[in-house]
Amino acid sequence: MKVSKNHIKDIIAVREKINDISKGFYHSTILAEADANLPGKIRYDLFDILLASGITASPVLFTGHTDKGKTDLAKIIMTALLGEEEKHWHRIDVDLDFGKETYLDTKFDAITEGKSSQSLYKSLPFLKYPGLIFDELNRAPPKVINKILHFYELDIHLPNGKRLKTGLHSGDIWYQFIAAAINEGDEYSGTFGIDKALRRRTLVEIPMDCFPPTEDDKLQITRNRRNALQISNGKSMLENVLKLYRLSKDIPVSAEAEHFKLFLQSMSKCLKSETGIKEGIEFGEHLCTKGSNKKAGSCHAYALYPNNMCSMVTGISEGVGINMDRLAAGLAMVRAMKIVQETGYYLKMAYVLKKGNIKEIGKRMRISQEKSVFETHMKSYVKKKNVAGEDLAGAYLEDYISKLKIEPQDYTVLFPFVCYSKIGLNQAWVSKNYQGSRLQALAHIAKNCYEHVKGFSEDFPKFTNLIHGKKVNLGDIEAIEKDVKDNPWMKASIQPYIKKTDPGLRELVEMSYENDNPAIGLLK
Repeated sequence: MKVSKNHIKDIIAVREKINDISKGFYHSTILAEADANLPGKIRYDLFDILLASGITASPVLFTGHTDKGKTDLAKIIMTALLGEEEKHWHRIDVDLDFGKETYLDTKFDAITEGKSSQSLYKSLPFLKYPGLIFDELNRAPPKVINKILHFYELDIHLPNGKRLKTGLHSGDIWYQFIAAAINEGDEYSGTFGIDKALRRRTLVEIPMDCFPPTEDDKLQITRNRRNALQISNGKSMLENVLKLYRLSKDIPVSAEAEHFKLFLQSMSKCLKSETGIKEGIEFGEHLCTKGSNKKAGSCHAYALYPNNMCSMVTGISEGVGINMDRLAAGLAMVRAMKIVQETGYYLKMAYVLKKGNIKEIGKRMRISQEKSVFETHMKSYVKKKNVAGEDLAGAYLEDYISKLKIEPQDYTVLFPFVCYSKIGLNQAWVSKNYQGSRLQALAHIAKNCYEHVKGFSEDFPKFTNLIHGKKVNLGDIEAIEKDVKDNPWMKASIQPYIKKTDPGLRELVEMSYENDNPAIGLLK
């Protein structure tokens, strides 16, 4: 299924619903920004990230101190996307008493009526809801967390031995969006650490302490303190959400994004490690500057990345990469929505210049210059010179939406939130270079990695042909391999493409023979 203009209308409608539901919740802080196919950058706020999460059923974890609006955010996004509480979503207050009684109805009269023990338990209706909130999740001990893990798999085990598939079943899909909130810190008594397995099942982690409201938000909160947030239900957007959820599974990954993700997965490679990877060894600057007994001497890759980054980070796992694809498909749709907004800004500028009441020459000149920059960019994109206004905007949006794919900038935006608790980082390095902010460290890692990959592609134009599956001669391949021999991350990330274009001896023989093992016949 290709992305159509109607799909983008759907996501715009869902975002407008979020805006309506969230009136009274003031938080316009920008969480991330990325390059766009228009002048300037695309900026993403809290609700943009949550929108991408909701339309892909990517579980979200809000962390931070109390009074940060974590639970309100969860309720806003559930109500806006799915509709009425206790009809489409349910909130569970997790505590020490969390158990099967929380989600099962016990029919004690089943035994007195002579029925089997299979009839003793009946699942409560909310297990089939499309939305679920776990509030104060870390107030449950590890034994309880183990039970909650199965909710994230949409598959729970009942006491009578049966298994129950949770979430909403609609045609060929199962959908359930899970949001959880925790007050994290030593000062909160009665809390437990969050199991790593649970954090891995949470695709998006938003540390709210890192994103305080802006000064303008604080002014609005002060002025409207008597008008508390009122989350009214209204019309459900569930139909739109399910349509976008289905679509997200079909959004392709661009060749550039595919290679960039491979690069992020290759960050565990190490020239000085005896095993070739950082996992399982004590990696760090000591290994880079001195080497090992068998691989003595300073590492050539040590200075390739800013702040000696190579020695301080591990790569993302294959599972994290798959989950990031899932979420990036949602962000690609959000990005298309943002492009529509920016194109609308261009049309507004054209209208103001033609019919507006701005008389001051300096201001009109600034608007005209900005409009001209937009036009130049859009004409270059659609490869048409003699169009302007609505014709240019329409051609641009048609082209952009029909070609929508997951792009590298989608990964750079999501990387800090997806990898917040899922990647190896040297904390002393984070403290030294990023004032202890893990989020800032991850954002800089993603940015620096993308700039490195982009720069490599510019230095070797034939590499672009390589990742797009086009023919590349052996001389170009040899030049690429020579350049990356001391760059373990890049070397590992391009190997699959080189192998496909220039297979080894064994692969050549196997591909040419194309039949089963001829030696099997000798066993008769």
